[in-house]
Amino acid sequence: MTRVEEIEMAVDSLSEEEFRKFRNWFLERDWEKWDTQLESDSAEGRLDFLVQEAMDEKKQGRLRGIPTQTAANTHPRPSSQTATAPACQQARLRRRCHST
Repeated sequence: MTRVEEIEMAVDSLSEEEFRKFRNWFLERDWEKWDTQLESDSAEGRLDFLVQEAMDEKKQGRLRGIPTQTAANTHPRPSSQTATAPACQQARLRRRCHST
């Protein structure tokens, strides 16, 4: 049995309260890793192309304003007390972005 399979079995055996605490811990850890990666990518210039694309779009008059935040497109980072479904969806989205 692999370590991942052992962890899966352990997670499956958690009570609802234990699972909630584990989920919150895991999501927070995922956010921290995401933040660290984003900071590293930014510091190393890996995101500079995004700035250049925005500047090019602005020069061509195609840059749109930043949309205001709405409940549909804004999901706050989960607190250590609760984790929301949108936060879980954000975690899945980040995994897809990391894997490309």
